[in-house]
Amino acid sequence: SVTNGICTPAVSGSATLVVGNQLNATITGTTTICQGGTTTINFNGSPNAEVTYSLNGWSTTSIVLDGSGNASLITDEIYYSSFTYGLLSITDGTCSRSISGSAVVTTTSLPEAEISGSTEICSGSSTNISFAGTPNATITYTVNNGPNQTIVLNGAGAATLNTGALTANTTYTLVSVAVGSCSDVYNTSAVVTILSNIYFQDSDADGFGNPSVGSCSFVAGYVSNSNDCDDTNANLNPNTNWYADADGDGYGSFIYITQCSNPMLANIVLVGGDCNDNNATVNPSATEICFNNIDDDCDGLIDEGCVPPPSNDSFSAASSVALSGIAYPAGSCYNGYLTNASVSSQGNAGNVLPAGGQDVWYKIVAPSKALRAVLNTSAFNCVLELHNAAGAQIDVENDLTGVGGESMNTTGLTVGATYYIAVRSYDGVLGAFNLCVQSLNSSYCNDGSGPRELCAIFKAKWVGANSYTYNFIPTGATPGVPTSVTSAGNIVLSAAGLSLCHNGTYDVKIDAFYNLPDGENVLMGGTTICNINILPHASVEVKAEQRCGYPATLLKGTILQGKPFVCSAQNYTFEFIELASCGGAPIGMPFFATSPGSSSTINLNSVP
Repeated sequence: SVTNGICTPAVSGSATLVVGNQLNATITGTTTICQGGTTTINFNGSPNAEVTYSLNGWSTTSIVLDGSGNASLITDEIYYSSFTYGLLSITDGTCSRSISGSAVVTTTSLPEAEISGSTEICSGSSTNISFAGTPNATITYTVNNGPNQTIVLNGAGAATLNTGALTANTTYTLVSVAVGSCSDVYNTSAVVTILSNIYFQDSDADGFGNPSVGSCSFVAGYVSNSNDCDDTNANLNPNTNWYADADGDGYGSFIYITQCSNPMLANIVLVGGDCNDNNATVNPSATEICFNNIDDDCDGLIDEGCVPPPSNDSFSAASSVALSGIAYPAGSCYNGYLTNASVSSQGNAGNVLPAGGQDVWYKIVAPSKALRAVLNTSAFNCVLELHNAAGAQIDVENDLTGVGGESMNTTGLTVGATYYIAVRSYDGVLGAFNLCVQSLNSSYCNDGSGPRELCAIFKAKWVGANSYTYNFIPTGATPGVPTSVTSAGNIVLSAAGLSLCHNGTYDVKIDAFYNLPDGENVLMGGTTICNINILPHASVEVKAEQRCGYPATLLKGTILQGKPFVCSAQNYTFEFIELASCGGAPIGMPFFATSPGSSSTINLNSVP
């Protein structure tokens, strides 16, 4: 029924709410496969629903279950040691819910193998072919491209095959290696060459024989190869690397020629290992120079051993930042570094690469609702994060791609609350930096409340803002509407745009506007309101020395002076009444004269 208090007719109608079944899904497919293999991941749940899942926590995608609530996918080739497919949510277009569950695919490394034993022997002699690789693996090999044969590596990953007596050149080819269901294919060989002489004189004991002096049977001081080009110099043999030395520091780069004899090229040396062949001060014998972000001694490390980890390397050991009473653009600045810094658990892993995240921390008690943090560095790609006292991230800045600084402007903070700033490396490259933290403060009436002359200068508390907006709100019986004026500094209360009244009272609030160097603008609304009253209009009278009865007599050219001067007046009107005598009765009607400007004086010559 429905009623209006007088009539109550019966009415009918209904609404039906259909509640569907709760959506759910599961995932299966946890297994172990060979590295580089694929497998099947199965999903089961509410028919025709769409399931969203994550790929190893890096990205998300979805799959639609069929009418029986089933779906499956064949993975890409997986090379990670472990790869997780994790359920996130399910939806049927009407209802949605978060779900959990995962399938973990673990990979087994492919077995490895190598063959060695290439040598030269006398006809009718034997030698050994060596196999090495994954322990207990089964090696498949051929002899002179014949049928496949196998040999099993021992627990140390080694096996030896004796050739037996050979009378012709023989090639042993490694075909494949297998452990369980995982295998890999090879095509490397060891060749046994049959020679008349299989031992050669090695006078310089470098392991390489003189091809001109040989023997088919073992002789002390002989070796089983004839590859030496200079058997009097152990530094010259087929394994000798001839390095290019572009910077002339005596160390070659990683560009080299491997051969026995000197290639007779310019700037060739026998010692390599130079990691920067364009800089003669960088080589394996150089001394590491701290904080230049260069591997000076080519040991693969930068600035190693120079400094200990930073003292503020963790959230709990954050350095305190003092900001109270400091007006923008001044702030608290710190020189720091990330060398040897670790990754703190409070840092957001989503803001950095897997190899990055090294951080140091700074702690601030917010003196205002807005903070600005500016980080400068020429050493690494930095990330700035702002966290609350519980460690939760509330702001992050990583706009610049590559090496360089960042600036972060954050508003909406709680005055007196504690916050933490993290300086982090995006990709694991470390180095020095400079961090400056600034407070963007609200302004207020610098002289407090109280009476003011209308022409008085009114001051805002200077807080480093680019401009200040003075807001005046009439209170009590004062007429008018709220007005405001914006200035880079102080204002005069008699400014025309404010339209303030004599004897009026006003609430005043001052907003501070910051135009920041990075192009962002921040408006800090005033929170402190002061109350002022404008003094009443002054009562203006003729200067006492010019009044009736004073010994002096005014001349027609005398300048008549009104006192006091009223600061906001635009002109003054003088009323003249003729008297019979000083203090006598008026004669005739009064007449008026107005000053030509804001001066409170008038020349009697201009009075009719």
